[in-house]
Amino acid sequence: MCRHRQRLCGLQNISLDTMTFPEDDSMDIHKTFREVMLQAADKGRVTAGLYTCARVLQMAPEGVMMCVMPVETEHDDLVHMQHVLIEAHCREHRITLVKVDCTLKLEQLLLLPVSAQRKPKDNDLSCVIVQIAKEGKTQLERKFLNRCLKHPDDLVIQIPA
Repeated sequence: MCRHRQRLCGLQNISLDTMTFPEDDSMDIHKTFREVMLQAADKGRVTAGLYTCARVLQMAPEGVMMCVMPVETEHDDLVHMQHVLIEAHCREHRITLVKVDCTLKLEQLLLLPVSAQRKPKDNDLSCVIVQIAKEGKTQLERKFLNRCLKHPDDLVIQIPA
């Protein structure tokens, strides 16, 4: 079972508790995250892998909509330092940073539909970025990102199964 640790979401924090939004009760941030990720993956806008993501973030941060990282359950100092540096880079470039509850759920969300096309070594999900579409952000993406910026407590997205 994945452990939960509080982390920052974008430039501000969001709450770990079940979230309700009086101004838009129909929006569940966890389900919306899932839909945003599935749409982005379907359009080929998702990049996975710590080093690949770091390269994209360094070369073209203006094209990145959000950076997704699972909460750290292992105590690998090198990975932790790399995550801290990526988080700082995202904040500096105003890229929304989203923490998710479990690497396994993120893998199921992103890799199962295309598992036949992926090689076993391609499943580094310690960092995932979603790039901005050429036509811009969708309405769903804008709503999700606005929610991340509006709430003051830490959020770890509970990826729906």
